[in-house]
Amino acid sequence: MISKYVQPCPITFGRGALGQLPALLEEAGVCRPLIITDRGVAAAGLLARTERLLAAGGVSYTSYDAMLPDTPDYCCTQAAQQAAEFGADGVIGLGGGSCMDAAKAVSVLCANREQTITQLITGTPFRQKPLPSILIPTTAGTGSESTIFAVVSCSEDGRKRSLFTYASMGVLDPELTVDLPPEVTAYTGMDALAHAVEAYTSVRPNPQSDLLSLDAIRRIAAWLPAACREGQNMQARENLCLASNFAGIAFNNSATHIGHAMAHAMGAILHLSHGIACAWDVPEVLYLMARYLPEKARQIGCALGIVPAQELSGEELGEVLRRHVHRFMKEIGIPTCAALGIDEEKLASCGDYAVSEKLRGLCGAPVTNGEIRQALVNCARNYR
Repeated sequence: MISKYVQPCPITFGRGALGQLPALLEEAGVCRPLIITDRGVAAAGLLARTERLLAAGGVSYTSYDAMLPDTPDYCCTQAAQQAAEFGADGVIGLGGGSCMDAAKAVSVLCANREQTITQLITGTPFRQKPLPSILIPTTAGTGSESTIFAVVSCSEDGRKRSLFTYASMGVLDPELTVDLPPEVTAYTGMDALAHAVEAYTSVRPNPQSDLLSLDAIRRIAAWLPAACREGQNMQARENLCLASNFAGIAFNNSATHIGHAMAHAMGAILHLSHGIACAWDVPEVLYLMARYLPEKARQIGCALGIVPAQELSGEELGEVLRRHVHRFMKEIGIPTCAALGIDEEKLASCGDYAVSEKLRGLCGAPVTNGEIRQALVNCARNYR
């Protein structure tokens, strides 16, 4: 099979990499950036740290710190308006996936002021090249610094849609993640695991995405529990940052599929954290993939640290993988559906959205609509 893969924007990685930001802005030709972040990142002191760094480098900037989870379209519009008033010539995304996706979207909006965010996320081609954008993740989960996707929530119908553009550069500094609470570490790590599992089992894998997916799974299996127990464990934080980035590159070149269709549905309808939704559906995705793609599922099992017996049927293999990931989730503190007041009926209500999500068609196995609906219900039924 002929496949195609690309290497997205350059990444500056390592402890203290944030210190390279003024030089990277100069390299990108940015003199007056808009920083997009959220209140949590600001409260953690990371916005002030970045602002001091820019001020010391003689860089003029303005900061928008009101980004909300799931990147609402109206927040992107507000940030773009602030950027226009300031005369920004570039955008910095500082935070988790919402802030980084917003930075990519705003970089397009600022260069295409005659077009609305609604037009851009519903498929209208943008006419002008986006402003330069530099993404600085403060979590290890989304991989947005290395993907073409800027996922934005449309206020008209509540659905998540993607605007397609790459960042100009990424800064991957594990020191920015050491103060993440254990629960956020766990949720974002499971998002990265979902990216890797789905990229490896998508309809369009390639040698690069396969290699990076399995490496990301190994790193997450080995290091996520340690990072949840010991937030200051730099070796764990470094490995999780790499895992998130590698999984991002992997699914950028292949795809996510039914797991993220389910997670988007849970986010839109139940307003559930994306990381928790991904955590719940990973075991169910693995169960289905083992039935349809048993050899790939065995490779995932090995990357997770187990060696499934060769004589297992696909369904038996799926049960082994599902139980293993459930134990892993318990170890890192992923709450059950019942603990968050979500029952099988509520999960079933997400079925129509999930099966109509375009991502569901990118699965490398012929999973049926009925199986997706059942997988949603099983998130509550099987993880207790």
